[in-house]
Amino acid sequence: MSHFANTSGAPLLVEAPRSIAPRASAEREWLADPEELRARLASLFADPTTVALARTPEGHRVRATCQWFEPGAAHPCVFGFPRPPPLPTQVILASPFAAYSFEVQELVPREDAWAAGLPAGVRVWRRRAERRQCAPAGMEARIGMTGEPLGSAPLPVCELSFRSLCLTGWPPIPVGARVRIEVTTSSREVLSLEGRVARIAGEGEGVKCALALDPEAALQPGWQTLVCRALHPHTRRGKTWAAASWALYESSGYFHLSSQAPHRFTRLKSAFAQACRKLDHAPELGGQIAWPSARGIEASLSLLRVYADTSFVYQVARRRDPLAPSNGREVLRAVNLHAFEQVARDPSPGWLLIYIQDDGARWSRLAYRSFGEGLGPERGCVVPFRAILHRAGPSVWRGREGLTVLDPSPDECRQVLAQLERSRPAVYLDALDLRPGRLHLREVEDAWRRRGLNRRRAVRLLLHRGRPVALSVLERADEGLHLFGLLDCARLYPLRPGAEVYLPLLLDDARGWFHAQGKERFVYFAEDEAASPPVATQGQPLGGEDLGGARLVAFPKRELPAFLDHLHRITAPRPERAR
Repeated sequence: MSHFANTSGAPLLVEAPRSIAPRASAEREWLADPEELRARLASLFADPTTVALARTPEGHRVRATCQWFEPGAAHPCVFGFPRPPPLPTQVILASPFAAYSFEVQELVPREDAWAAGLPAGVRVWRRRAERRQCAPAGMEARIGMTGEPLGSAPLPVCELSFRSLCLTGWPPIPVGARVRIEVTTSSREVLSLEGRVARIAGEGEGVKCALALDPEAALQPGWQTLVCRALHPHTRRGKTWAAASWALYESSGYFHLSSQAPHRFTRLKSAFAQACRKLDHAPELGGQIAWPSARGIEASLSLLRVYADTSFVYQVARRRDPLAPSNGREVLRAVNLHAFEQVARDPSPGWLLIYIQDDGARWSRLAYRSFGEGLGPERGCVVPFRAILHRAGPSVWRGREGLTVLDPSPDECRQVLAQLERSRPAVYLDALDLRPGRLHLREVEDAWRRRGLNRRRAVRLLLHRGRPVALSVLERADEGLHLFGLLDCARLYPLRPGAEVYLPLLLDDARGWFHAQGKERFVYFAEDEAASPPVATQGQPLGGEDLGGARLVAFPKRELPAFLDHLHRITAPRPERAR
């Protein structure tokens, strides 16, 4: 059985119900479907990071162990107790990202353990605070009240996160006091921080002192690096791995997606390396998370801010061979946790955007698509489309009587965006910046330009006798950023019934626009059956190459607690019996 890095954050989830805001959809969930309950409990029992507690009606707590889970048994949940708790008892299974709570009315002896039946329902509380990790061995800290000398006796650091650390011992400083903190790492590096005493709890040798760091102190590069290494010991961010990444895409089969041949990507190799170097110096725009090893990279995932507040997740790849240093689940968990926890640390609202190929890796469908499909319309969206690769070139359309393609005025933009609200989910419009004031990506263009990168959007409106009938949204970015060219894309929207017949004219207009931008090809996202690939305009061929069906998955960042919990569960070790 594979073991993942344990965290000390899980037990803290036990107290989560007292501070949960019921209006936050990502934070609370009630599970009652028996099949879903079996699947969730099986993954929790199989995962060594799960912490189990039993709480009696009198408030006493008994530490338990998750022995195994037998899906077909009458009493499938098998626990180990130092002594069986009085019944009924509340059982809490805490993972690093959520707490699962249910009531046990009966315990049946089973070998040297106790078995409970499948609960009628489980309450889930999701953790919104940052995950904590056990501190590296040998790390210690001295603290002193602001304006006073530091204490002479250092205290061991037992836990840390990006915005806090926890010491073992009771300093002579009251809760709430502002303090200076001098942290000495296991490599004897010294970091000077500031914060306050958040709480002191425990008795005797179990006393813990939690310190909350000031925002400026938490952002110190030395502290950020230290915590990142502790939370993500196997993965790294912010280094140019262009050659190793290319080798990974070749060995993982990434270049074979959409029935492509690897040699078709050779022309992009130099542009890809250049784009990687530029992103390394633009961490606010994105970057690559990788699991490096002696032979290169075992897995990687790329992030890119393609719209004002939208993080695009793409180019997820993993080696598939017996020489990997860890199993596939552990590698995929580590890379994805690093990426999504990094996104979660940004307190601003925003969205996540992912394209999932229908015939692509099962992992992507399980991790991203299944999560999106489980969200309601107010919490996310999954939009099917076909990706059609087209060659750019001079427009061949000579025009028709009564038809005009032009750049819409601000008033026309507001009108057509209002029409799109009737046919597209709100999350889709928000995530893709199809909203007034954000439509032309001015801020995004400026942010990319400052880092030597190019991003542009054009909006084209087709009028029939002066009335809007269809809209195209055209986007381009630097060559090599997305190896399948999905950042050079066209979306076409009919604005009234029957307007689909005009889409070939807009597609031809798009050919000319991309040609003028210096592009050789672009991808048409056909989102409606009626808008599936137009093939000709005025008898001139516009034929494209069908790259296959896919899904656009988008959800707001406030759903990240639920996604991280979902990710943690699907990458748990496979249940044996379960443990």
